Amino acid sequence: MERINRRKLFQGGLMAGLVLTVAEAVVEGLLFSLLGIGHEGRRLASLGWSRADWGVWNHLINLALPFLTGILLVALYAAIRPRFGPGVKTALIAAGFLLGYWTLVLIYLTNAGIWSPSVGAASFVDNLVVLPAAALAGAKIYRE
Repeated sequence: MERINRRKLFQGGLMAGLVLTVAEAVVEGLLFSLLGIGHEGRRLASLGWSRADWGVWNHLINLALPFLTGILLVALYAAIRPRFGPGVKTALIAAGFLLGYWTLVLIYLTNAGIWSPSVGAASFVDNLVVLPAAALAGAKIYRE
């Protein structure tokens, strides 16, 4: 059994994170403006939250999360690669697992009233496009 190449995993994860950061900005910007909704939605304001209250740490965490997600995505790809083989199919399977988990989170956030159904649906469509693109970019770099 081959060992996971940690250096390539990290490099692929950073590339996937970069794709997530850029693609989410573009896709969310287009999708949310077309639907006429703000990313925060009205629910956050009703909870007393606002981006004006955010400090430097909040912005740093939001900047780091796509890169951590990218590393997690490529780690999943590396873990399932021996079973499914290297390539596009395996990268899309890894993206599918992450999309499935994110869908459960979206259902929870919508059901809890934190996000409106339109924000949840838009976020799902966004991730349906962005996660496979990030997985393919990270898998392109990862080699054992």
